[in-house]
Amino acid sequence: MDIPLLKQDKAQGNLGVIIAVVLLIIMVMSATMSILDMAPSVKEASDRFVLQSRTLDISNLLLNDPGLPADWTSDNLPDRIGLAEYNNFSNSTLRNKLDWKKVLYINDTIANNYTKVSQNLSLENSTRFWLKIESSGRVYLNMTEGYPSRLSDVVVLTRIMVINKTIVNVTLMVW
Repeated sequence: MDIPLLKQDKAQGNLGVIIAVVLLIIMVMSATMSILDMAPSVKEASDRFVLQSRTLDISNLLLNDPGLPADWTSDNLPDRIGLAEYNNFSNSTLRNKLDWKKVLYINDTIANNYTKVSQNLSLENSTRFWLKIESSGRVYLNMTEGYPSRLSDVVVLTRIMVINKTIVNVTLMVW
């Protein structure tokens, strides 16, 4: 029984088989190139997701948490810095409200010592942030160490909060 694809008379190849093999090679190379082109964008998306998660973590620690202990003051420095206002009577954190005394203390004493704050928050050395709290041109807090090399590597989170009955804009940039 003769198989037409494998039949070769006098060293002649079947043109259909040659074309099929060439097309298969082209398709495999094309698929491989597409996958390799997507690999960097998948890594960039993954890195971006990690950075967004870190931004939310830092935001929760600084803005939505009163710190540890919750009622820390300049007299008893916190184990972990948090700027949210804490209600001692109800033992609860007040949402979207920052403690005026904590913000003042951070601004007056620790804001210039970025390393101390980042260590207090247990941030990795590769994670940097900029926190700015302002209202009507008045800056309540401006804390950073350096600036990002590329804006595409930055996640920006903005919130409207209250300090001492004043509405403030809070900007947190993480890179």
